[in-house]
Amino acid sequence: KDTTFKEVLSIVNVNDTLFLKVEGVNENPTFFKFTSQTDTSFVCENPKNEFPKKITYYKDDEFLKAEVSSNDFKIEFMFKKLD
Repeated sequence: KDTTFKEVLSIVNVNDTLFLKVEGVNENPTFFKFTSQTDTSFVCENPKNEFPKKITYYKDDEFLKAEVSSNDFKIEFMFKKLD
């Protein structure tokens, strides 16, 4: 009886620009343009999307962390690799 959903994330190249493609939430995929990246992180943004407008992934020790945010609200996630 809990609400669950599944997202499919992929990194795609469109006209020589990287995008994070998010499928499964809305009827059509949502694209977030890569705006910065390092060896341990990347940031993708779509200012036209209601929420989130910005997605950040970064490595923190043995965890992969994600932050989805808009101008005044954010949600953080922590992922741990399964052995």
